[in-house]
Amino acid sequence: MRKVLVGESNYAEFEVLNDFLTGKDFEVHWVKNGNDALAAFSQLQPDLMILDALLPGLTGLKVCQRARKLPGGETVKVVLLSKVYRQFKEQYESRAKMGVDAYSEKPVNVGELDKILQQLLEETAPRETAEAGKTAETKRTLRTSGLLSETPFPRLLFYLHKYHRTGALRVSHEQISKVIYLREGSPIFVTSNLANESLGRFMVERGVISDEQYNSSLERMVQTGEQQGHVLLEMGILTPHQLYEAMQAQIREKILRVFAWDEGEYEFRPGSFKLSESVQLDTAPLRLTLEGIKRFYNLSRLERYFNEYKNQRLRRVKGSLVDSGEMLLTPHEAKFYKLIDGKRTVGKIVALSNLSLSETFQILYYLLLIEVIRFIGDPGFGDRSLQEQEAYVADKKKKQEEVRRLHEDRGAAVSERMHQFRNQILQLFDGLDSLTFYDLLRLPAGAGDLQVRTAYHGLVKELRPYDLYAQADDALRAKCDQIFSLLTQAYETLLDPQSRQRYDARLFGQAAATPAPAAPEPAAPAAPAPPEEADDFFGETAPEAAEAVDTPDIEWEIEEEITAPAADDESLKLDDFFGGEEDETKVAEAGQVTASMANLVKSELEFQHGEDALHRRDFEAAKRHFAEARALSPKEAEYSAYLGWATFLAAPDDAAVVAQGRDLIEKAISINPVLDSAYTFLGRIHLQTGNRDRARASFEQALQYNPDNARARQELTKLEVE
Repeated sequence: MRKVLVGESNYAEFEVLNDFLTGKDFEVHWVKNGNDALAAFSQLQPDLMILDALLPGLTGLKVCQRARKLPGGETVKVVLLSKVYRQFKEQYESRAKMGVDAYSEKPVNVGELDKILQQLLEETAPRETAEAGKTAETKRTLRTSGLLSETPFPRLLFYLHKYHRTGALRVSHEQISKVIYLREGSPIFVTSNLANESLGRFMVERGVISDEQYNSSLERMVQTGEQQGHVLLEMGILTPHQLYEAMQAQIREKILRVFAWDEGEYEFRPGSFKLSESVQLDTAPLRLTLEGIKRFYNLSRLERYFNEYKNQRLRRVKGSLVDSGEMLLTPHEAKFYKLIDGKRTVGKIVALSNLSLSETFQILYYLLLIEVIRFIGDPGFGDRSLQEQEAYVADKKKKQEEVRRLHEDRGAAVSERMHQFRNQILQLFDGLDSLTFYDLLRLPAGAGDLQVRTAYHGLVKELRPYDLYAQADDALRAKCDQIFSLLTQAYETLLDPQSRQRYDARLFGQAAATPAPAAPEPAAPAAPAPPEEADDFFGETAPEAAEAVDTPDIEWEIEEEITAPAADDESLKLDDFFGGEEDETKVAEAGQVTASMANLVKSELEFQHGEDALHRRDFEAAKRHFAEARALSPKEAEYSAYLGWATFLAAPDDAAVVAQGRDLIEKAISINPVLDSAYTFLGRIHLQTGNRDRARASFEQALQYNPDNARARQELTKLEVE
C-alpha cells in the first residue's frame, strides 16, 4: 500500500482528504504543522506528500524545499494546496523554485486532485501497466460537420491542410455565415455575409481610401450597379496593383477573424470547385494559423484551456508531418520549444519559459495544434511501433512527393499563362496608337450602353488578371497600366452622350457624327451577386458524403470515395461548384439577388451618412440614417448597434431611451455575437450608468473579438487604473 503524508492544520479539510485517499487505497498519515511534517517525512519515506501552503511552523513550500534535500526527497511527489497562489505564473514559479510537482486550490477539490494523482503516480507505475493502458485507448474522431466549441477553427484548418483537402468549409455563428474555399489544403478565397467585411470598409480601415472616396464609390455603385473594385479603378482612386493587394489582404482578414469565435457550427464539403474571382489568397496555411492564434487567443482564453492540463507532461512527436523548418518559429520561440523534453509538465515549462506568459501559451497551443508536441497519456497519442513508424514515414514522403508534383504542374501552367499574357499585352501595346475607342473595346460604332459596359468589364478581366499582373515585371506592368488607362477613357467617353458625340464627330466627321445604331441590345439579364456579398453561397456544393477523421493519426474515412483533382482549371467559375444548372427558379432568384444587392449598397451609403452625423454630434440625424440603413438591411447587426448607440447619445439621461438603445445593441449582438463595436457601445453605456463590472466584461469581449479595438482598450485601461 502506498503511503501519503498529509500536512493540513484544518481538521475539516483533512477529513475530506482522508475519505478520498483511503478510498484510493492509500495509507494516510496526518500532521498539523510544518516541523512535524519534515520529521514524519524522514521517518515514513512516503510516496506522496499533500501539503497546505500555509502550514504553521514551516510553510508547505519550505517543507517541500527541505525534504528534497533529504534521502528519498528526489522521488517523492508533492502536491501543494493553497488559496493564496492563484495566479497562473506564480503557481509555476513556486514549482520551479521549491520543487512542487503539482498545485491544487483550496477548499479541496477531490475531482481535480484525483486527476493530479493519476498523472503524478503514472510516472512511477510499472511499464507493463502503461503498455496495457495503451491497448485500451480509444481514438477520437473529427467529423466533417460539428460544433466549433468542440473542434476549434484553427484545429479544423490544420487538419484540412494536413490532408490536402479540396472543397468548401462553411462556418456559421447565429446569423453570420462564411464559406472558405480550399485547394489542396490551402485557403484561397472566402465569402461573407457581413457588410462590415466588405472591400470598401476594409480599405477605409486600412487607410487605403478615404471616407469621402468610399462614399463616392457607393453612390456610383448605386447608379451603375458595378462592383466596388471596378468603380474604384474607373474613378482613378486605385491602381490595379493596389486593388490586387487590398483584395488579398481582405481575404486574409476575413479568415483570420474566425479565429475569434468560441462558438458556432462548421461543415466541410469536399470536391472540386470553380471561382469567378481571379484574386486568390496565396499564403502558407500554418502562417495563417500562427497569426490567428497570436492575434485572437489572448491570455484569459488560453488560461481556461491550459488550466485543465497544467500538471500533465509534454513530449515531442516522432515523425511529425510538420518539420522543424516548417513551424515558422522565431529564434526565441525555437529556444522555448527545446524545453519540451517529455519530463517536464506544462507548469514547469511555463515557469522556465523565456517568453511572456501569453506568448508561452500561444506557442504551446500552436505546437499542440500542429501535432509536433503531445500530452503524455492522451487517448490515441501512444508511440508507434518501429514497423508503424516506417510505414508512416514512407506514407508521409509519398504525400509530400504528390504535393510537389501538383505544385510543379501548377507552376508550369502559370508560366504558360504568363507567356501568353505577355505576348497579348505587347502585341496590343504596339498597335495601341492605331486603335479607336470602338476598336479597343471590340465594339461596332453604334454599340449601346449595355454593350459598352459588358465589353469593358470583360476586357478588364482579360487584360488585367490580378494574379499575373502581380507577378509581372515593372515594364510589363507599365504597359498594362497604359492600356487600362486608355480602356477606361474609352469606356467613360462612350457612356457619356455629349463626350461620345464629340468623339464621334472627330472620328467620323461632322456629317457622320451619329453613326447608324447597331442591332438592338438584348434585355439585360439579372446578374447574380458577386460571391463576397451573397447571403448563402454554400449551396449544393459537393456529393453528400459523411466523413469522419480519426486523431491523432487521422485518415479521412468516407462512405463513397471522393478524390480531389490533381489541378483545378485556372479559368474558374463559381457557378460550376453548385451544379451548374440554369433553371427558371434560379433565374428568378437572380433577379431577387440583384435587388438585394442594390439594397445592400444603399443601406451602406445610409450607414456612412449616419457615421458622418455622429462625428458632427448630430445624434438625431444619425438615428435617422442608421434607422434607414437597418430598414434596408435588417440582418446587418452593425446597423442595429450604431442605431442603439445614437439613440443613447440623443438622450443619455432618459432611462427609457437608455433602455431602448441598450436593447438595440443587444439585438445586434444576438445577430452577430462577435461584433466588437456592439460590445464597446454596451460597455460605454454600462460605464455611464454606473455598472463598472459589466462595462469591464463588455470591453474584454470587444477585445477578444478584435484585439485592435483602440476604444475598448482605452476604456479598459482607464478602469484598471481607477
